[in-house]
Amino acid sequence: MLSVGLAAIAAASAAAPASPSTPLRMSCTAGMISFGGTQARVFCGSAKATVKIGGKTFSFKGGSCERTSKYLAINVGTVVLGNTTKKKPDYFGLDVGAYPGTTSKPASHDGSYTGGVLAVEFGGKSYLLRGDTAKITVSGGRTRGTFSADGLLGSSRAIGSFSC
Repeated sequence: MLSVGLAAIAAASAAAPASPSTPLRMSCTAGMISFGGTQARVFCGSAKATVKIGGKTFSFKGGSCERTSKYLAINVGTVVLGNTTKKKPDYFGLDVGAYPGTTSKPASHDGSYTGGVLAVEFGGKSYLLRGDTAKITVSGGRTRGTFSADGLLGSSRAIGSFSC
């Protein structure tokens, strides 16, 4: 099950067109919006992430970090819930620990964890990743970390980093 951040799905930001490697966000207003016939959620803040998949590197910036005693959730960009008539905006999501709807081991401190939820949407393309193969290491008081996960359905393995 997707975490609150991933399930609370994101929407379009007031954004300029993205370059092939880095989305450009002129301004950001966090919250739910209508997007191409469905709902989406825009995330804003200091979070950023870099993801390498199949020889391509994607950079995300301007997102949120949610740290509770049980989990860490990073959401950057706009996540769309449901089918849309528009090209999906760029989005990165990572959840580790006992996020809502799971019985996972809590990620209450710095360390390495196996399993989680990873979502990557870039340039209108979804990169499907296997959360059961995710290795996520958090450090700096759970303000940064690294991750890796196998691809699903022919997607390449992903590696990357994030920070709040």
